[in-house]
Amino acid sequence: MNSMVKEITIPSELRNPFFFPSEKLIWKEEFAYKLNLGFTFFYEAAYFSGIDAIKPWENAEQYVPIIFKEWKAVKENLLELFEKRDSVGALQPMKKGIGIFLQAVFWSNHVPARLNGLNFDKLKVKPINVYERLEFIMNRPGNYHSFIQLSELMAEQEKQFVKHMALKKRG
Repeated sequence: MNSMVKEITIPSELRNPFFFPSEKLIWKEEFAYKLNLGFTFFYEAAYFSGIDAIKPWENAEQYVPIIFKEWKAVKENLLELFEKRDSVGALQPMKKGIGIFLQAVFWSNHVPARLNGLNFDKLKVKPINVYERLEFIMNRPGNYHSFIQLSELMAEQEKQFVKHMALKKRG
């Protein structure tokens, strides 16, 4: 492989078979300084692997709104799939949507996502009963009700984030 692309092992902080069935990830240097949401947890993987790259959670004001915009595109795709009753086709976009949600929660709290033993206890900016609701979704990712629940979680997270930013600006 050339210097522009390298294979990295999924760091222990991100080891979660739901998101990473494989132990490896392909990192491209072009991702280092320009946000790419094509793959979730890229920046966490780089951070935990000691790769120099942007840390979007350190600049939540700039990057979290981009996550919500990305969710809207994923949501539109999922709506079409569920309208066609294509629950198998919805699996990958649902996994991406769940990943986007997790990034939104962790980045809103100015920390990188950690998937190994998901823990939201220390996070202030989050939806109510996030763990239980997320567990429901992750146990049934191809289910339409999981999509509805994920949509509600994203809407709640966006409200919490906007409120958090407003309070932060006031001092």
